[in-house]
Amino acid sequence: MEHLDQAVAVAASDGAGLAGILVLTPEGPEAPYLPVRALQAVLKSEWRAPPRLWIVTCGAQALDLHGRERLSIDHAAAWGACRVIGEEHPDVWGGLVDLDPTDARDG
Repeated sequence: MEHLDQAVAVAASDGAGLAGILVLTPEGPEAPYLPVRALQAVLKSEWRAPPRLWIVTCGAQALDLHGRERLSIDHAAAWGACRVIGEEHPDVWGGLVDLDPTDARDG
């Protein structure tokens, strides 16, 4: 997450324009703050047209209807932040993608 601001600023200064920015949520306690940090990076950069912000989580939503699947609390909290961003900044909001943590694929 340390290089997020710099990466977004470089993308904005490129001038080519982006359709979207895809941010992969890391594991750990910083995960719930990533959507807001990514939004701040997009909003403080100068764009011809702002790109859509997409956030990818893993295990934030239950897929098992019986509740036996373990959720990622940090990624679930990131989803909460994303819902607020979607309501307050629909001009830059793209959406959420939640990957199935039991579908680990090598390579």
